[in-house]
Formats: sequence, C-alpha cells, structure tokens
Amino acid sequence: MRKLIFSFVLFAFTLTIFAGVLNYAIYEEPKTLNPWNHYGPNATVWNSYVFAGKYGSLYTYSDVRFDFIPSLAKDMPKKSKEGDYYVYTIPLREDVVWSDGTKFTADDVVFTVNTVLDLVKNQGLGGNWASFVDPQFVVKAEKVDDYTVKLYFHKLGLAKVEFGVLMCPILQKKFWEKYVEEALKSGNPLNYLYNVDVIANNEPVLGAFVHKKWEKGAFVENEARKDYYDRGFVETLYKNGAVVLENPNTGFKWVGYGKPEGEKELVVETGPFVDSIIYRIYLNRAAAIASLINGDVAYIFNPLGLQKGEQDQLKGKPGIKLISSPSNGFRYIAFNMRRFPMNIKEFRQAVAVLIDRDFLCNRILAGQAIPL
Repeated sequence: MRKLIFSFVLFAFTLTIFAGVLNYAIYEEPKTLNPWNHYGPNATVWNSYVFAGKYGSLYTYSDVRFDFIPSLAKDMPKKSKEGDYYVYTIPLREDVVWSDGTKFTADDVVFTVNTVLDLVKNQGLGGNWASFVDPQFVVKAEKVDDYTVKLYFHKLGLAKVEFGVLMCPILQKKFWEKYVEEALKSGNPLNYLYNVDVIANNEPVLGAFVHKKWEKGAFVENEARKDYYDRGFVETLYKNGAVVLENPNTGFKWVGYGKPEGEKELVVETGPFVDSIIYRIYLNRAAAIASLINGDVAYIFNPLGLQKGEQDQLKGKPGIKLISSPSNGFRYIAFNMRRFPMNIKEFRQAVAVLIDRDFLCNRILAGQAIPL
C-alpha cells in the first residue's frame, strides 16, 4: 500500500479505529471498480480513493519529496539505443506477489504495456491509459527474462516515459489475458473489458488491500491481505537527498540519490495496519460531518476541502483535528475578451485598478482567498 496524494485545502479526521476496521467518508458513489474503466472513460476522484494502492507501477514517487523511485522495478532503468529506438532495460523485484499467490514477473509488465498499446492504437482506448502508453512514444515491451523487461521508444520525454509508461498501472496477465481475448472477439472490445466484474471474479491485485464488497449507495469495503509481501517495507528519506527503500522480510533494498547519512527527514513503514477499510458513501455533506463528530468515521475524503461553515462546526470538537494544506491550484476571474468592452485593453486596465482585491478576499470571501 503506497500513497495517495491530495490537493485538499482543509480536511478533518478523528483517530478512532474500532476492531481493526477503519471507516472513511466519501461524498459520491464510485463509478467503477474496474481498472480498464477507471483509467479509461470513467475516472473520478471517488474511484481513486477506493482504488488507492491496488495496482503497482514500475516506478513511483517518494512520500513528501516526490523523488522518482523504484516500485515494482528493482533499480533505475539502463538506457541504450538499438537502431532507431531508445531502449530502457528494467530489472524487476523478485519478491512481489499478487493477491492470489502468483509471483509478479516480466510477463505481467509486457502483457499490460503491449495490450494497452494495441487497444489505444486499434480500438480507441482513451482516458489515462492513452496517456500512460502513448503510441507516439512507446513502440513495445519485450521480456528479457522473468525479472527483466525492455521498453522500446520512438522518442523520449519525461511526461510520456518516466511519468508515463514507467508509472502505468500493471495488471495481472494470468487473470486478464482471457478477458482481453474474449473482448477482441466481441463486437465492442472496450465495452466488454469495462464491464468485467472484478469483485465477483476475484481480480488479483498487487496492493495491501483487495476489493471485498460494494454495497451500492452505502459503502465499499477493502480487505487487508494477510500475506502482503511488502508488510514492513520501510522508505527512509535523508535530508541530504538520499533515499533508502528496504523490505527486511524479503531482502529487497535500494539506495539512491547519494549516500544515506546524517539526519533523517522521514521514515515511512508500510502496513496494512488494519483488517479492513470501509468507504462509507454520504451523498449529504452534513451527514458526513455529523458522522465524523460522532466518531462513526475517522476521516472525510473530499478533493475540495471543507467549507467555511464546516470548519467552524468542527473547530474545538473533542477528538477531531483540522489540518490546512496549501492548494496545488488556483481559481481566478478573467475577462471574456471576445466581447465588448472587454476586448479593449484600456477598459480591462481600468477595471483591474478599480477592483478592491483585499475587500473581496477578506470581507466578501471571509479570508478564503488570497489577494494577488
């Protein structure tokens, strides 16, 4: 179970966990739990919360600093050139196990990359899949041995290589190959794949939790893997920039970005530390806030943070902590320069001078905006 990055302005949580069950609140029903559908046409933030950590990728980000680090890969790629192609040779971890007990191998990587590439090129697969495996960059994936793969590229680019295919979710070949074959025989291959029931068919995943139950309109439950291979995995960040990744239970260790010495900036140990996580669906925000106050849920997932009234309601409540984080985006008011008189530069300048930014931000919006 790795990480999920949020762009919250403000969120709240309690630290109450009952009998190994962690209850979260979300404000909308997930659209799908199927990876083809989620990373395709029906991606939502609510899906993402429930999906967190299910599917591994070759590389990922470190916590807090967002260093580019190995995940399913054992080390950084070796780069070379073969004819007109750029080639990344990637060694894979040998201690990774799917939730059905099957070993993770190069076959899973090659199957995922080549299948997605084919579906994007020939069936119109879109969404995040088309960004992960962009045919303008990716040529093919090739197995060298059970724990080594080669990725071939027409051209290189950070967005499409390091932060594209190298961070693509990896699906299990053993499970999905038969569905892909059947899909290609059907009249609508993508629709066939989007509608595979991953819970009923016990889809294997690489994360610490598996989908257990989806009671539509009520909750989604993820159950912890008792035999999770990366339980006890430790990520250590040093202030000098070094990173150490280590699983003392399997012997895996990677050191990068310098010599690990001096003061440690962060140490994160991987669980799971609870038996299950239940994402309770509250279509009414007030009901979710009340559940947090009552201790029925430990955390509210919401990409937009808390409204001012909700913040005031939660302040000072016993057992509840509010955390404020900088947003990673901004909203703004702009002129529609296709219409008169906004198409006149001097008019826009005059209006800009007349706007009292401080009054708008601090009086009208009660300090919820920052004047620039």
